[in-house]
Amino acid sequence: MKPKFNEDTLSEQPAIEQVKLLKYDHIHGDKLDPQLKDSCERVSRREVVLVDRLKKKLAEINPHLTEESIDKAGGH
Repeated sequence: MKPKFNEDTLSEQPAIEQVKLLKYDHIHGDKLDPQLKDSCERVSRREVVLVDRLKKKLAEINPHLTEESIDKAGGH
């Protein structure tokens, strides 16, 4: 069988494995696609950062930060 040399096998899948090794959650893009799901965490597929999740974790990790600081760090 001829090996597949494409973006998925050379880049995406190895990156996903590294993310999992670092104990991060990997969520397949279809589960976050606003065109496929009615209730979705992002408005478009161009949003690569889930801002609400980021802000929640920032507040959890840094309880001393103000909401304003978290909003700034979250990009808003």
